[in-house]
Amino acid sequence: MAKKKLDKEREARGRLVATIAKISDLQPTMGGKWRESMLRYYYSRLAELILYQQGIDYPVREAINHLAAHMREVLTADAQGGT
Repeated sequence: MAKKKLDKEREARGRLVATIAKISDLQPTMGGKWRESMLRYYYSRLAELILYQQGIDYPVREAINHLAAHMREVLTADAQGGT
């Protein structure tokens, strides 16, 4: 039963990461407002999911926003070859 839960959690994170990657690969059109909004949204959902899966039933918005911003910063720098 625990293995099934872990697999579901891994799959949920994988879907969000795949969605973020697809949106990141899109060319920004019309100033990229839609793209940026969607990236912010999905990074927030991923952060919320991670906090929830770590045992925080009701993560506060500040924690979600902080984690989402940190993940985006790290992943963007990593994708561009920086540290």
